[in-house]
Amino acid sequence: MDVNPMDIRNNSIHKLVVLDHREEKNQPTDKSITANPRRPSELSERGSLQYLRYPAITKSDFTHGWALPGAGSPRDDCGEVRHKGCLNTPRHPDGKAFVKAYRKSCMKASCPICWMPWSVKRSHKVAHRMRSFKPSKYRSPIHVVFSPPEHEYLNLSGVKGLRQEMYRLSKIVGLYGGMSVFHPYRCGTGEWHFSPHFHILGYGWIHGTKEVYENGGWIVKNIGVRKDVVRVSIYLLSHAGIKEKQHTITWFGELGYAKLKISPEEEEEKTCPYCQAPLVLLEWFATDRGPPIDDAFEGLIDSEGWSVKVSEWQLGRTGMDIDSFQDTVLRRYDYEIPMSSL
Repeated sequence: MDVNPMDIRNNSIHKLVVLDHREEKNQPTDKSITANPRRPSELSERGSLQYLRYPAITKSDFTHGWALPGAGSPRDDCGEVRHKGCLNTPRHPDGKAFVKAYRKSCMKASCPICWMPWSVKRSHKVAHRMRSFKPSKYRSPIHVVFSPPEHEYLNLSGVKGLRQEMYRLSKIVGLYGGMSVFHPYRCGTGEWHFSPHFHILGYGWIHGTKEVYENGGWIVKNIGVRKDVVRVSIYLLSHAGIKEKQHTITWFGELGYAKLKISPEEEEEKTCPYCQAPLVLLEWFATDRGPPIDDAFEGLIDSEGWSVKVSEWQLGRTGMDIDSFQDTVLRRYDYEIPMSSL
C-alpha cells in the first residue's frame, strides 16, 4: 500500500496538538496540540488508518535521554501550506495553471508537526530495502519482538550492548537478517512506562525461544508474517526511541549495509503532468483574499492571481531582480532553459 503523508495529515481524526515548554508554563502558543495516549489507534498495525494508538507526546521525564517522536519543538514554518506548480498555460487544457498544495516539513523525528511525514518517508525506504533483498527461503517478512530481562536494561547507556546481544540471539532463534527499531517505552493504562525492547522486521523461521528465555531471560515473541511493510514500519516508528546521535532504524545480518548493496529508490518526478515541465514554487499574490483552493488541492485552476515564487537566495545567486527572474522561468517553457541555470 502506498501511503501519502498528506492523506494522513489531512485526516480529520489526526489532529495532533503539540505541547511545548510554553504551554507547560501556561503561556500562550500558536503551535499548540493535545497529546492523549488513551485515544484509540489511528495507525494500528493490523488495522486501517483510522485512529492513532501512539500519538506523539511531549514528556519532561524521558529516561536516559530517550524521547518519543514529536517530543521536540517545531520550526516556525513547519506545517505551513505552500504551493508548487506550472504556469505553462498554453500547453495545458483550457489554458489553466497546474497547482499542487503541500505542507512545509522539516522531516525531523523530533518535530511535533512533521514526525508523521518523517515516519512515512523512512518507512518507504525500509520497504525499498526489503524489496531489494531476494531471500532464498522464508520469503515473507515476519515481525518479532525481543524484550530483555530487567537486570540487563537498568543502565540504558548500554543500549548498544543490548542491541548486539539481540542480534546474537536473533541468529539463535532463526532470523538471518532484517531491520530493528528500539522502543524504550510501552503504553499501558494511559501512561508511558520505561520498558525497553526491540522490534524486528526480518526473514527466518523462529524456534528455540523457550531455551533463550531459560538461559538468559530474554522474551522473544513472533508476531507473525507481515505483508504490508510500509504500514508496519509507520506503526513501529510512531513510538520508536529518539535520541541524538542514535540511529532509529538499524539493519543486521543478510540485510546489513555490509552485505546488501541496493540501488537508490527512484524519487517521484517533480514535473507537470500536462507538459512535463519542471514544477516551480508558486505564490498567491492577491492580497484581498486567500488562494481559492484548500491545503490538499492538486489540479488545474485559473492562472490569474498566481506567480512564480522567488527567494532572496535565488536572486543573489543569479544577480536578477524579481521580474527578470520570473520572466526567465516562464521563458524556459518555450526555450527549454534548464532549471540548473537559474
